[in-house]
Amino acid sequence: MRLYEVEAQYRKCKFARCSKSIIVNLTQIESFRPALDSRLFAKMKNGEDVVVSRMYAKELKKRMLEG
Repeated sequence: MRLYEVEAQYRKCKFARCSKSIIVNLTQIESFRPALDSRLFAKMKNGEDVVVSRMYAKELKKRMLEG
């Protein structure tokens, strides 16, 4: 499947797109920190830092606040 199809299929399961090539599980995000140019770094529970692009940052933060 294409990434946009995976995103649509798992949207209700707490998964969200954070860049052109990455979908993350929202329940596995530990924290956010700002990066340059309105981007974010999402620190995952496994210790990995994932770059959240400007295009997806606002939606990702909104979905995190929803629940």
